[in-house]
Amino acid sequence: MKHKRTIDRTGRAAAVLPLVIPSVAYASGGDILSLMWIELGLFIAILIFTFASKLALKYRATVFFIYVVAVTIAMWSTSSLPYSENMVLINSTSILLPIAACVLAWRWCVKQTKT
Repeated sequence: MKHKRTIDRTGRAAAVLPLVIPSVAYASGGDILSLMWIELGLFIAILIFTFASKLALKYRATVFFIYVVAVTIAMWSTSSLPYSENMVLINSTSILLPIAACVLAWRWCVKQTKT
């Protein structure tokens, strides 16, 4: 019974998380929703790519870790900017930086497996 309660709390916390993201980004809910959906799609694509890849598990974990680091850097570097005034910069940084980092990490991992 105790385990079910933990799952319920985790589910409620996960349901509240999208409501908190606009306040962290200094934007109204409608402004930031498009970026949030794009980032969610990117996260799902990275997960699918990581699990579908034929790389060894340690290299797949490396690519995913690089993705997490790149998203953290993108958030940290744009966190002090007002979203409505810097929408293009924030959107491009939040999307292109993780994609570029994952592609470079994947290429490095493929090169490591061939040597």
